[in-house]
This record gives sequence, structure tokens and C-alpha cells, in this order.
Amino acid sequence: MLRKRRSHFLVISVVVWTSFRVCCNFVLPKIRSSSDLRCESHLAGESWFNSQKHHCAGRLLLSVREASTGGAADGTLGQETVILVGLVLAVAAYFAFGSDDKSVKGVLRANGLEWFVDRCDINFNNACFAVAARYPKFAEDAVFTYYDSYVAEVWADRSPFKAVPDLSKWKRNVQLLDRTVTDDFDDKRRFAELLQKAGCEEAFAPTYLSPAAAMEATTDDPTALFFIKEPMESGGKGMCIAQRSELDSKIPTEAPYVIQKAVQDISLISGRKFTVRFYLLVHDKALYLHRRGLAVVHGEPYQRDSTDYDVQVCSDALHDTPGGSATALLPWEDLEGSSAWHDAIAERLRDIEPAMRSLVTASSEDYYTLVGGDALIEESGEARLIELNYYPNLGSHNAQINNRVKQPVLEDVIAKVLLRKRADDFTKLYTA
Repeated sequence: MLRKRRSHFLVISVVVWTSFRVCCNFVLPKIRSSSDLRCESHLAGESWFNSQKHHCAGRLLLSVREASTGGAADGTLGQETVILVGLVLAVAAYFAFGSDDKSVKGVLRANGLEWFVDRCDINFNNACFAVAARYPKFAEDAVFTYYDSYVAEVWADRSPFKAVPDLSKWKRNVQLLDRTVTDDFDDKRRFAELLQKAGCEEAFAPTYLSPAAAMEATTDDPTALFFIKEPMESGGKGMCIAQRSELDSKIPTEAPYVIQKAVQDISLISGRKFTVRFYLLVHDKALYLHRRGLAVVHGEPYQRDSTDYDVQVCSDALHDTPGGSATALLPWEDLEGSSAWHDAIAERLRDIEPAMRSLVTASSEDYYTLVGGDALIEESGEARLIELNYYPNLGSHNAQINNRVKQPVLEDVIAKVLLRKRADDFTKLYTA
């Protein structure tokens, strides 16, 4: 096997070096006239990450070409070229020694850990590398996947890189519960019906299925505000804020909707509304709440009766992007009272166990789901759940949130569901 790996190493070294020389001598001269070398690789459906990756790669090739063609005056290899040769050999070694005969396009490997994901690649990859480093002796014939069938359908005709590989080569495939199981819980209207049927809707902000029901429930509260939401949207998309007097006029005439009464007497951070994002793991017939989370602090000062979108609604999805909102993302651990928030949210989640029972029961050792939930903390210190998102935003343009919240959560998910390791930051709330 070692002799075969050495053969792979030599062959790949030659191929990579030849490809580099072709790029330097034939491809780059044709694009050298562009001073910025802007990479116009916006293929339909291509991710932000891939666009930036190609952009950086283009800059690297241009810099290396200038270094290699302008080498040392005496004709010997310049320092930059020597470094380049080292990089080429490192890439070749990675592909030659970092894979085996079972390798499948799209499936990554580090030590004995193998995985395939079709969204939030950067955080998942970093988390998998960290787990592989922590448990270098893991060698089970298993693959971890985070595969969203909806994303796969959208990408099917656009990019071969997002196509789901053949995962039958692995004895064990750890994967998400199918959307046929989770959609009833991800759909806000259907989930509201489940909560009402189970008699545990009090854990959430009051939710109504018609304007008449909302008006009847708030006859003694003329200042009530309502959020009109599209059942399958998240991150504030498609949301409308309405005063009680204008509720009827703002209800969609054809599209499905759900009405949620605003929780108005809430705890604030620096005079601003904040939403608590928490993470749930449903796995092996149990529900777990993670210790790490974040507070999404709104950019505008809070006004109880305001219908201003920036006062009442925000999401972590756009933070730190050009033209994004002025919200602040703060890890729980930096905020006083976060331990109490965790306990208050855990109590509310225990309250909705009857409605969640069928979902928890559907999970197993190899089938899981990761949920991003939102809650508000009332002035009393109690939590009020807002919504549960079954395909949450697991990536961020905020490096601190990636490093201190999202990647650690993913590391614990992977270690627990794939390696069967105990994760102390997960609190088991109940079992089915």
C-alpha cells in the first residue's frame, strides 16, 4: 500500500506542477491585463465561498507567476519558486496520502473521519477537522452527512459539486431526518396546530391561524402588535408587522400565513431588543439543548409599540455583510444572565414535549436533526419561544460567532452522533 501511495504522490506531483506551468504561461497572460484580476465565476447558484475561493486562487496564481518568471538574476530558482514547489508537493501529498481506495468525490476525510455536507461548508469542515484531531484513532466504517434534500434539488442542474455522492460504500451513514419527517415541525402553521392539539402552545408567543382568532384573543389589549409570517420562511423573510387595528388589511389574500402576537414586555440589552438563538439536537430518541448560543441585538432602540422593522425584527444571517443591518451578535458566555436564559429556555422546551414526541421518536443512532431556535426573555426572566428552524443558519460572516458558537456546536454534534462521544455542553431534556 505504501508503495502504491508513493506512486500516486509522484504522479500527482507531475500533474499538479504541469498544470501550474500551463496556467502561468498560457492562461494568466490572457487575463493579466486586468489590474484587479476580478474573478467573474458567478455561475448560477455558485456559493459566496466558491466565488471568493476562485478570486483568491486567481490572485495567488498571478503573484506566483510574477515571482517565477522574474526569478533570480543568475538563472537559479528564486525563493518564491522554491516555496511554490513545496506547496505543489504538499498538495500532491494531501491527495496521495489523505485518501484511500474508497474515496468518493465530494466526501472529505481527515484521519479516520469522513463527511459530506451540502451547505455551510466552512464551519462544518473546520468542525470535522477539529474532531478528527481530537480523536485521531477513530476508524469506523462510517460517514457523517448534513444533506438538505431541498438544496440538492435546487443545485441539481447547476453544479456537479453539490450532487450527493454514492454513500452506499459505507457500512454506516449518519444522516439528517428526512424532510418528510421534519416539515410538519418546520412549517410554522402546521407546528402551531400540533402545539394546540397537544395543549402546550403556552410555551410559545401566542399564535393564531386567523385574524378573527387573533382579534378575539386580544380584545382587552388594544396596543397589541402582531407578526404575520410565511409558514416556511425564516430570518425575518416575508414577515409583516401589524397593529391590531390594521391586522385584517395586512393578511395575505392567497398565500398561507400564521399570526404571532408580539411579546412586548421584554428584557433589553443597552435599551435594545434582542433575540436568543439556541441549538437543539434530536438524536437517538432524545432531545438535547446546547450550552452555547448567541444573542442577536437589534440595531435600533426598543419602542414597545413600534412597527419599525429594524426595531422589532432582525436575523444573524446578514450581520457583517456590506449593506447589512446594524445588529450585534454576541456569544451567550459574554452576557450576564445567560445561564438563567439557558435554564428558562430548557423549561419551555420541556413544556412542548408532547408536541415534539413523534419527531424525537423518529430519530435513531444514525438519524438526527439539528434545530436552531429563537426565544425572547420576558421582563420576568421567563423565556418565550418564537420559532424552531430545522435547517438553521450554521454559517456566519462573523468570525467570532463561527469560532466561539457555531463551530463548537457542530463539533459536539459530530462527536456525539458519529463517534458516540459524550458532549458535556449538551443537556438532555427528555427521551421518547
